[in-house]
Amino acid sequence: MLEKITAICRNFLWGGTEDYSHYRKACLGRSNKERFAVGEMGPWPLHKKQDLICAIKAIFKAGCLAPNVWTFQGKNYYKVSIGYHWLVGGTKVSWDRVIWARASIPHHAFIAWVFIHRRLPTKMRLNKFFQQNDLHCLLCNHHTEDDSHLFAVCPYAQEVWDSIIHWWPLPLRSPCLSLDDMTTPLSSFKAPKAHKQITFVVFAATIYFIWYARNQLLFRNHRITALTTVCMIKDQIRHHMLFLNTLSCKYSTHVDALLQ
Repeated sequence: MLEKITAICRNFLWGGTEDYSHYRKACLGRSNKERFAVGEMGPWPLHKKQDLICAIKAIFKAGCLAPNVWTFQGKNYYKVSIGYHWLVGGTKVSWDRVIWARASIPHHAFIAWVFIHRRLPTKMRLNKFFQQNDLHCLLCNHHTEDDSHLFAVCPYAQEVWDSIIHWWPLPLRSPCLSLDDMTTPLSSFKAPKAHKQITFVVFAATIYFIWYARNQLLFRNHRITALTTVCMIKDQIRHHMLFLNTLSCKYSTHVDALLQ
């Protein structure tokens, strides 16, 4: 049933069709007397597509201060962005443009995003769920492996960061002892747009390849030296940025620095 509902929603959003007859079939319960959609609130009737439209209108009406005057969130006009932020709620993080930079390599950005949320499965994090026999960092074999140590304090990581900063000047605090020491300077970094994009790409790539080196040692018993990791980061960034430059020529002024 869930697969049918997903297909119907996909067709409606991307295909523009409004055929709800299959939706009613997909939402039939054990009894044909009542059609329902399954959710956390239990079954609720959905006999007509107007019910869905009215439900959406009711949500947005809650954001209006007066029923007879269109003042959404205290403004006399409505924008999709205002409605989106009202529905999502919460506060905007300062590092979103750092991780999700336009020039970022997708799988690098994803690993960096998980790292920012402190959700990478390091030994200390896994130990919260089931006991680990060995909590030592694989890269240095001296201290316990957590986010701060693996990506900032570990001698392996420090060697990688020092080499990368010498190649491309990242605005990081020295020494970096915590996650905030990395994200705060990058979030407030002032530079031309192309330079900032490359800086954010280099940061995400460094996070990714340190994690990659750790996993290679853990799962394949293959040790990658810090020098090799630095070379992989540089090669990946060079190929990626040169490719982007062929599309827009936005990074032409930085090509020489990248090739050093």
